[in-house]
Amino acid sequence: MSDTISIQTLDSVVNKALLTLPENQRSLSNRDRFLEFAIDALRNLRLTTTNSGAKTVKIEPNAVNRFDFPYDMEQFISLGVPVNGKIWWLTRNNDIINTKTVIGIDESLDEDDGEGIDLAVSQSDSFDSIGGINSQGYFTLDFENREIIVNANTRSELLLRYISSGINNSGETYIESKYIRAIIAYILWMDVDYDRTAPMNMKEQYKSRFEESKNEIKRIEAPGLWELLDAWNSKSMNS
Repeated sequence: MSDTISIQTLDSVVNKALLTLPENQRSLSNRDRFLEFAIDALRNLRLTTTNSGAKTVKIEPNAVNRFDFPYDMEQFISLGVPVNGKIWWLTRNNDIINTKTVIGIDESLDEDDGEGIDLAVSQSDSFDSIGGINSQGYFTLDFENREIIVNANTRSELLLRYISSGINNSGETYIESKYIRAIIAYILWMDVDYDRTAPMNMKEQYKSRFEESKNEIKRIEAPGLWELLDAWNSKSMNS
């Protein structure tokens, strides 16, 4: 019955992969290994292959204009604010000073050290204007501390878009059925790839199966004819 629904739990996918092993090898240790492989497979697919994965969430930076990376963020995409029903993207500026002043558990920004000083969001209309002004603000990324740093933002609530791992750390993780074949192929590839006794041609065969299943996903998720026509018509109307 589970094969007929469009989503399945990650655990059920791991159990399916275990069924490919001889019964005497379906141990708890192998299940734990397969679960780790499945998590890696899902992250790989979302970063490199699937249309699923891009996620937009509302965030509110703290008192020192910082926001921790979401636990499931694999790749940052963009940061913006809603303006007239559309997203206005903030400009990334890596020259923003990313330090903060920490005393005990208190965090603050010291303007004498250039911390928290707002960049320009407007300019005079003259020949010596510097250009590159974003009226909605700027940001930079602090990868070491896993923080987004916002500067001169006009709103306290922002829209963060990123690639999610798809892993739920507080409940069930669900997988779209069209990705299951690729996840199982990855699990079985990793199973033999870490086996030093497995011949190289076997490892290449399992790797090839994974690559084939990724290409199958790309074919499934390729835009349909009507989507292409809509995109063409929209471009023609706006040109």
